[in-house]
Amino acid sequence: MAGVRAFRPEDITAIVRLRRKIFHLTEQPSDAGLAAYYHRIFFENPWRDDAFPSFVYEDARGVQAGFLGVIPRRMRLGDQAVRAAVSTELMVDPAERGIAGFMLLRAFFGGPQDVSISDRANPTAREILERLGGETTLWFSLYWVRVLCPFEYAAGRLGWRGFPTLTQPLCRLLDGAATRILPGRYRERRPATIARTLDRRAMVEYMSRLGGKDSLVPVYDEASFRWLLERLAERHALGPLEEVEVLDEAGAVIGWFIYAFGPDSRAEVVQMAALDDRHPDVFTQLCYHAWQRGAITVRGRLDPQFVKCFTGDRLGFTLAEPWTLVHSRRPELLAAFHRGDVFLSRLDGEWWLGF
Repeated sequence: MAGVRAFRPEDITAIVRLRRKIFHLTEQPSDAGLAAYYHRIFFENPWRDDAFPSFVYEDARGVQAGFLGVIPRRMRLGDQAVRAAVSTELMVDPAERGIAGFMLLRAFFGGPQDVSISDRANPTAREILERLGGETTLWFSLYWVRVLCPFEYAAGRLGWRGFPTLTQPLCRLLDGAATRILPGRYRERRPATIARTLDRRAMVEYMSRLGGKDSLVPVYDEASFRWLLERLAERHALGPLEEVEVLDEAGAVIGWFIYAFGPDSRAEVVQMAALDDRHPDVFTQLCYHAWQRGAITVRGRLDPQFVKCFTGDRLGFTLAEPWTLVHSRRPELLAAFHRGDVFLSRLDGEWWLGF
């Protein structure tokens, strides 16, 4: 009889085979590498808890024909502990599509977590999640991009349309000239703040200072934060990580940011936070830091606390997939998402994963 059960280590080989059948893209070059990655993510993560299993769907023959990965995470609402669970890797054999996906998600939503999060949903997954009571959070489905080198950015877009790539060196020269001729418009302003390498141990303490009594914030310890960054560093396609804390002129920490500097010279913000309402100063330092390293653009998912920083004619916004959806039986948690009072960086959902 077909049904859903907890995922076990001995299922990994079958799930790797299923994934190869369904998804054409992977960051793991071999089946053995992908199998090891599944084990590391679902059975060796620092939040591992048997009360929060991943799920396998078995067809009527007892064959693994569907999968939903689950990673428990710790959060807090003010000072109150909140159990979160992130879902990922939803897949169903084409022969079993229909009820199997619903059964997997129903099992997930029936778990002991206070809130369920999925932040890489495509339109099909979004539709299924919403049918089962999940809600799309538009705040966290909005993406921004800040153009740092306008001419080179334009050349890249034209190159994508077949425009000769020989124009790119010329545009690099034009960007350099523009910063000298019109420094107020094209040169990133040197901030009064100071950038230095992020102290990971201190960052855990900084996290405890984020948010108010109705804010939903992730809870890290030094080991879990280090483990996350190690997994992120394994994703070589993203490029090297820049981990930076921002200090004011007196030397006090006012925030931090982490971004991946891609081989295409695009900077992808992984996490950005400000203390004591110093969001504009942190954002200005981010743009200057990325620009100094040669980034053409810097891009991230919207953090509502930084909205007031997003002004100017070199900023663009996109509301589109991947969609962020949440499910909870606690109205106060849903309310926090809908008013944007949640610290949800790309380390706190699925984005850091590299299957």
